[in-house]
Amino acid sequence: MFNSIFNKSDESKRTKIEKIYQTQRNRFLGIQEMTPEELKEIESTENLTIVDTRTPAEQEVSMLPKAITVEQFEAHPEKYSGTKIIAYCTVGVRSGMFVKSLNQSEWDAYNLMGAILGWTHVNGELTSSEGSTKNVHIHGPGMNLVAEGYKAIW
Repeated sequence: MFNSIFNKSDESKRTKIEKIYQTQRNRFLGIQEMTPEELKEIESTENLTIVDTRTPAEQEVSMLPKAITVEQFEAHPEKYSGTKIIAYCTVGVRSGMFVKSLNQSEWDAYNLMGAILGWTHVNGELTSSEGSTKNVHIHGPGMNLVAEGYKAIW
């Protein structure tokens, strides 16, 4: 799933992210998916709408640049018509369910495989209300799967 060259100390974390994602994938079969590497390649060249499906508390810690909340998306879906929708959460389950809920004939929607945790493994940029950050909200020490250089917050 993740094809970039990773720091050796991050390999086991990356493998665990992949395993968690794969074990939950049957909950949202049939959706389009995108790897963090693929998003990194197109983030500055394509017309994207990035939707963060996490809770407000998680979003306060960090979000992908230019991401919007589900509430923002649902309040004015017409604003995002014609864009490629990329949804993410912590590992990809909530965002997979969100993408599954969208009418696939109306939306070009993708689930970010490995979500924000996977994004850290391609050295993806994150922002907070204070600006650029390396902090990532997780749900406890067992989910501390962020790449080296990032800080897990729970």
